[in-house]
Amino acid sequence: MKHPNPNALKLVYWEEIENTYRLLYHKFNSADSDKNGKVSIEWFKNIVRDTKFLTPKEKNLLIRL
Repeated sequence: MKHPNPNALKLVYWEEIENTYRLLYHKFNSADSDKNGKVSIEWFKNIVRDTKFLTPKEKNLLIRL
């Protein structure tokens, strides 16, 4: 199979997805000092690079997006 079914991936990796979401949400929330839902691009890069839940490829993809 060239591309796995997204629902199957969610089923297998849901716990890791939730953990990663919680960690990143906490980091972004603490970096958003004026609580407007925004962080600087430098903060964003640092938050993404600092997480251990993402692969280097995933980190680079998020930063490029």
